[in-house]
Amino acid sequence: MFNFFQKPFGFNISEQSVKIVLLAGSDINPRLVSMGYELFEKEIISGGKILDKTAFSQKVSKITSKPQFGRIKNRQCIFSLPETNVFSHYLKLPDRLKKEERVKHIKKEIEEVFPFALKDIYFDHILYPDNEAFIVAIPKEIVNDCLAILKSCKIKPVALDIESESQKRAVLQNEDGTVLITDIGDKNTNFFLFDGNKLRLSSSVPIAGSNFTLAIEQKLNISFSEADNLKKKTGLNPNAKEGRVFLILQQEIRIIIEEIKRIDEYALSKLGKQIETIVLTGGSAELPYLSDYLVENLGKKIKTGDPWQRINIDILKQKQYIREASRVNPFLFTGAIGLAQRALTNNPQLSGINLIKEVKY
Repeated sequence: MFNFFQKPFGFNISEQSVKIVLLAGSDINPRLVSMGYELFEKEIISGGKILDKTAFSQKVSKITSKPQFGRIKNRQCIFSLPETNVFSHYLKLPDRLKKEERVKHIKKEIEEVFPFALKDIYFDHILYPDNEAFIVAIPKEIVNDCLAILKSCKIKPVALDIESESQKRAVLQNEDGTVLITDIGDKNTNFFLFDGNKLRLSSSVPIAGSNFTLAIEQKLNISFSEADNLKKKTGLNPNAKEGRVFLILQQEIRIIIEEIKRIDEYALSKLGKQIETIVLTGGSAELPYLSDYLVENLGKKIKTGDPWQRINIDILKQKQYIREASRVNPFLFTGAIGLAQRALTNNPQLSGINLIKEVKY
C-alpha cells in the first residue's frame, strides 16, 4: 500500500551498489527523510545487465525495508540504471511540426542512428525551444528485467531517468557555460558534457577508485585495505610517503586526463567552445590534491560538486545516526539525490526524460 504523504524516493542502480534517497519539502527547500545504500560483494550487474537476479532482489528488499537512515513508507520510486546501455542523440527538427509528425521524425531517426530495432527499445525525448530534440533510448530487455524484480519487491517506478540528468540536477545550479561532470566512481569514470544545460556528450573509461587502490596495493606490496586508507589519506600529495603514492596514482589518473582532453577537443570542434568548468562527483571526488593536480594538467576551473549543499540534513544529526553518518561518503549519493529532487516537482513522471512513460506497470 502506498503512502501518499511521502514523495517517491530516488533509486540509483549502479554496477557496484544500490542507493536510495527520500526528500521532503520543496525543490527550493528540500529536507532529507531517508537514505540508504547496499554494496555488491560480488558481480550482480555487469555491462548494465542484471546477472544475479536473486541477489539483486535481496539487495533491493533490504535497502527499501531497512535503510541506514530514516524510513521508506511510500513504495514509489524514480530510478536510474547504469548508462552502459543508454543511447542518446540530438535531432534538429523541421519547423512547425505537429506532435504526431514530430514523433514520426524521431522514430525514423532512432531506426537510423541507434543499433536496435524500434520494437526492442524504450525511448523518450525532450524538445528544446530551438526545435532541437534530445532523444534517449535503452534496450527493453535490460529495463524489463529490472521492472520485474522491482514488482516482486512491491516497488512501483514512477519514472526511469538517466544518470547524466540526475547528476546535473544535483550539482549544477543553472550553469550556462560548457561544463563537464566527471563522475569518478568505483570501477568506471563517467563524463557528462553539458552546454547551456543541454547534455552534448557522455562517455566512460574503466578507471576509477578501485583501480587506484589496486595499483597502490600491487606496487607497494601491501593489503587492499591498507592501500585504500593510504589512497584516501595521501592522494596526489607529491611530498607524502616520498612521493610513491603520487607517482602510482599519476599513472592511473593519466587515462582520465586524456579522456577529458579528448572531450575538450570534441567540444571545440562541434560546439565552437572549450570546457570552462569541470565538476567532480563520485566516491573519489575528494581524493586529496586531485583538484590541484587537474588544474595543473588541464588549466581548467575545477569544482567539487556537493549534492548536499541545498538539502537540510538534520536527520543525520540525530543521536542514533551520528556515528553511521560519519562513515558515509556523501559524494556516493549524487545520482540518488538528483532523482529524489525530481520527485519534489509537481509532475515527476513528466519532469524530464522518462524511459518507461508508455509502460503499463
